[in-house]
Amino acid sequence: MKEKCVYCGERPATKRIPDPNGSLETWKVCEGCHKVIAQQQKLALGHIIGRSEHGREFGSKMVIEAEQELKRLAEKEGLNSFSAYMFKKAGKE
Repeated sequence: MKEKCVYCGERPATKRIPDPNGSLETWKVCEGCHKVIAQQQKLALGHIIGRSEHGREFGSKMVIEAEQELKRLAEKEGLNSFSAYMFKKAGKE
């Protein structure tokens, strides 16, 4: 029996990827979740770049592209997708 995807827990794992959370471990994921994780990373990076003075336009473009691709993947793969953002206000700790 094939291992299940560690991300969705539903489909057979077909790929091994580096842990998106930054540990030295690897995750076994299905093809759909592999694509979703890549877009979620792009979305997070777009938000980080977009908060810099010189990267607003490029970061915003990355965010829009990633959100559109996540929506497309969710529909195509039959996966649920949810993204939440939390930002610290400038000057606050």
